[in-house]
Amino acid sequence: MGFKVYLDDVRSVPQPDWILIKTVPELIVLIQLIGDQIDVISLDHDLGLNTPSGYDFVKWLEKKVFDGKYKAIPELRVHSKNPVGRKNLENGIRAIWKRLEEK
Repeated sequence: MGFKVYLDDVRSVPQPDWILIKTVPELIVLIQLIGDQIDVISLDHDLGLNTPSGYDFVKWLEKKVFDGKYKAIPELRVHSKNPVGRKNLENGIRAIWKRLEEK
């Protein structure tokens, strides 16, 4: 079983077996290092003022998938309470999965 990653700057992990990541740059580094060992990533949208959001991560991942960098990705979940941010995250995730299905 692989790792479970929780992107959030305020909340604690939902279970002790999750890894807490607080920023998008940290998550990108983790994906680049051990992305093939991650099973699930749960995303928050709002990660503080003047910092990349969970949606910025989804856009980064979408570009990498579209460029052919990633042919498989972990399960992506959304736990954001921001309704607009949640919708953006969900739409971005759908676009990623659609692209992967086309390949």
